Amino acid sequence: MEYRKFGRTGVDVGIVGLGTEYLNNVPRETTVSVIQESVDSGINYIDIFFAHSEIRDDIGVALEGGRREKVMLAAHLGAAADEDNQYYKTRDIEISKKYFLDYLKRLKTDYVDVLMLHNVDPEDEYEEVM
Repeated sequence: MEYRKFGRTGVDVGIVGLGTEYLNNVPRETTVSVIQESVDSGINYIDIFFAHSEIRDDIGVALEGGRREKVMLAAHLGAAADEDNQYYKTRDIEISKKYFLDYLKRLKTDYVDVLMLHNVDPEDEYEEVM
């Protein structure tokens, strides 16, 4: 794996990261295997956003055994899920906080390394959130 500095952080990050959306609705064994093999192969940047709580649980299992400390986790703020795990965009601070805390709990961690504001599309919305 080739690594480069992540912005001004001084942290070395692989030029190949792992996006995990395609693991939604697959068996836990598949998710755990993909993530563990990726981390063990040197991938150290994982982007995680899911409406379905089960996938966050599966990723939490995959990161056990010291793998969490080997990766940078990128999380998305400003999106949540309803009771049916249906994704929706939100700018409500309390909903976002609740969803983010659930995210941390299911991933079995107390921090993320990168937090991005999710789904800011039209220019006027960009101006609003800034």
